[in-house]
Amino acid sequence: MADYVSIEVHGLAELEAQLSQLPQNIVRKVLGHALKSAGKVVLNELVNRTPVKTQDSGPNSNSLPAGALKAGMNSNVKLNPERGTGTCTIGPSKDTAYVANFLEYGHVLKSH
Repeated sequence: MADYVSIEVHGLAELEAQLSQLPQNIVRKVLGHALKSAGKVVLNELVNRTPVKTQDSGPNSNSLPAGALKAGMNSNVKLNPERGTGTCTIGPSKDTAYVANFLEYGHVLKSH
């Protein structure tokens, strides 16, 4: 009787290739969905707390129309599957960001 066992395994290279893709697939599916869901909760609260302009600035004003700041709030998810990370950015659009800054931090009118 022999004191050894011989095992031959085929397909290890294919298995390794599949396993190396697993983290990227998880990031795309699971992390992406989690960030979108969490971002939606924060975005909804941000929209609820965003003030709406109540006074008309007049026909010659270049200020935002009523509701534009609230409508301009959005979220954006970016994933990095290679690193297994992602980010969710939440805030005003580029068109309304300057007004959001004024509301958040205030502004000073200066006469020259």
